[in-house]
Amino acid sequence: MIDAKPGWIVADAASRRRRLPPLNALRAFEAAARNASFSKAAAELSVTPGAISRHITELEGYLGVKLFHRSAKGVALSDFGAKLAPGIGAGFDQLHVAFDQALRRSPLKTELRLTLPRMLERWFLSRLGNFYANDDGFDVKFNISDNLLSRNMGGFDLGIAYGRGTWPDVEQEYLMSADIFPVCSPSMVAGSPHTLTPRQIADWPLIHVGPDNASLPNWRDWFAAYGLARFPRGIHFPTPSLAVEYAAQGHGLALASLALVENDLIQERLVRPLGPNFVLANPNAFFLIWPKNRTLSVSGRRFLDWLKMEVPPSSRDLRAMVR
Repeated sequence: MIDAKPGWIVADAASRRRRLPPLNALRAFEAAARNASFSKAAAELSVTPGAISRHITELEGYLGVKLFHRSAKGVALSDFGAKLAPGIGAGFDQLHVAFDQALRRSPLKTELRLTLPRMLERWFLSRLGNFYANDDGFDVKFNISDNLLSRNMGGFDLGIAYGRGTWPDVEQEYLMSADIFPVCSPSMVAGSPHTLTPRQIADWPLIHVGPDNASLPNWRDWFAAYGLARFPRGIHFPTPSLAVEYAAQGHGLALASLALVENDLIQERLVRPLGPNFVLANPNAFFLIWPKNRTLSVSGRRFLDWLKMEVPPSSRDLRAMVR
């Protein structure tokens, strides 16, 4: 137990509950502590080891103390982490008991209908196998659509939408940033300085998305943000996924959000030639949506929580994704 500092007002139990750390970060910590491994925790929760690491870092930042010692040999709980782990584990055990008891009275919906925008195809498909590795007992049927913001969402239970999150006909919850930055194949920057500048890439072959995607920032917007008036030419693709794939083949530079290229950066199919800087803020973002005035089913809430576990906890993670 940590004593309150002099002059602090000790909050009541309800206030303390409201100030608990994010649940996904606690889940990641509990699994990592019990398994003594980020990789084993990731396998158990059907996420990537990078997602576990990000959530642990988020929790350490929230608490202001290290929970694990990291080394080339692996991870080990710090003294504080070792004191915290048993209580967190016991808390999750009680949650499992509560849900098991409730589900005996309320059968789990066996099908979840999900819709997502075309620009998240690659991000979603690269993670869906992780979800099914746990065999959560229900089927996911998904559809690709950019226009399902009506009150009943075309009969879908849950979706991801791209925009400003101001839709009156659906419930919504922020999921992740859509800020963009340049990416290219490692072959394009071989032998170049570690990081380049916008002026240095101004004459490189550029890969575009559109022109039907007016809500997506484009190369003209990106160059203008850094004081360069450019009217860039280049090949145009109808979707960001195709543009990024073409860039990975070594044909030019594309603009992408972290959601679109996170795995490609980790696998080094793509790099960020300008390093962690020169990120263009996008007023739009990705939001989880579900029909207005409808409570999510248990299966819907579990899938939503899993999706959130797969997302970097904040846009600050963009600065870690460098070549």
